[in-house]
Amino acid sequence: MNNSTTTKRWARARELVGLLALLLALAQASACTTTHTVRTVGQGNFGIETSLGGPMFTNLGAPLFAPNLFVGGRYGVLQDLDVSAAYNLTAPIIPGLPLDLMLGAHWVPIQPGIRSQAGTPDKGWSLATGFQLHSLSDFETGFLVFPAVDLAGGYRHKWFNPFVGVSLGLNFYRPLDRVHPTMLSPYVGAEFILSPKAALSFRITFHDVTYNYWGSQVDWVYLSTDEEAQKRHALFGIGLGFSWDFVDPPPTSPPAGASKGSPPPEEESAPEEDATEDEGGEA
Repeated sequence: MNNSTTTKRWARARELVGLLALLLALAQASACTTTHTVRTVGQGNFGIETSLGGPMFTNLGAPLFAPNLFVGGRYGVLQDLDVSAAYNLTAPIIPGLPLDLMLGAHWVPIQPGIRSQAGTPDKGWSLATGFQLHSLSDFETGFLVFPAVDLAGGYRHKWFNPFVGVSLGLNFYRPLDRVHPTMLSPYVGAEFILSPKAALSFRITFHDVTYNYWGSQVDWVYLSTDEEAQKRHALFGIGLGFSWDFVDPPPTSPPAGASKGSPPPEEESAPEEDATEDEGGEA
């Protein structure tokens, strides 16, 4: 095998890896991050979070889920409104994708502990909306931005918080003569609230179900028109998440029968013995 053939094969391999990395990262734009899907951190609070996963692919042989590793944080602008940012740590180590950043806003007007459910912070219905801007670039061929909005609902029962939702993304970079720019991606998942600060979560997403019947993300950036390559990508993906919120623990409730702000009851002192009476009894 001559050097020219070897060089071409390495170039083709790098192109395939870079393309795969890009489509896996783009899959995250079809739904917001895995954590805090139907709840917020509260006004003035800050939280950090990480999520791992993405769509299934078969380019390397056996079906695998994309190992996208996003880390980020969120801040509570209002009691029911968060802003967030997340960066894909996998991006810099894969050729062709040094930048993979998501910015978002998350509004949850209905959730336990808010408004009509203020007295039930660990039980109740939730309704959430979100807006994300997913930006990608290799700093050579261009800078891509994909907007997406989503709607989700769920019901929390103490530590268990299941949810369902759908994300609508817009992609004007894929070939519009063959594929529509809208990307409809329903999802289902749950969050396990371990404590007032920590939570685990998972999400299953069905990517681009309306127009991209094979689940391929290649057309999103118009890097390939090879239908055989497009068929190699599965329709759904799985993500796992962990979050830690820097919030104050809820105040402990006072003992039963004690009013709020009242001082603790004084201990009754033992009655003193009447020495005079004792002396009179002995006489």
